[in-house]
Amino acid sequence: MDKSFDVQAHWEKYWGNSTPYHRDILQLELLEWDVDARSAKFWLPYRTSFENGPVPSEAVIHGGVIASFVDSTTGFALAMAARHSGGPTIDLRLDCLAPAYQTGLTGEAKVIKLGRRIGVADVSITNDNGKLVAVGRQTAYLGP
Repeated sequence: MDKSFDVQAHWEKYWGNSTPYHRDILQLELLEWDVDARSAKFWLPYRTSFENGPVPSEAVIHGGVIASFVDSTTGFALAMAARHSGGPTIDLRLDCLAPAYQTGLTGEAKVIKLGRRIGVADVSITNDNGKLVAVGRQTAYLGP
């Protein structure tokens, strides 16, 4: 394992503030990572623009936002593990287990399989109270 790999620099260069979608739309934060365990923890702050409904007290976070969170968190975990800028998503799965009402989300992503060209990572997503609201999986192409 290359211990000189700088995860924070990799985040900033390819994913975090350098990527307009992550910076301006999702406003993702990388909280923790473990290169050896091939895992990373992320924060998605709540924004009213994520709501799926006209009545704020009844509106849940839109499933598309949660799917984007799955794609971004698992994608970064794979890119970090592969020491690569990232690659296109081949398959993305999301299971919403509970509604996410006006809450920030924490995603804990872990690489399940890292091959030479294809990788698979899972993420568990919890709300501000620690309740599991969704799980997701991504299969991605990591390059030649």
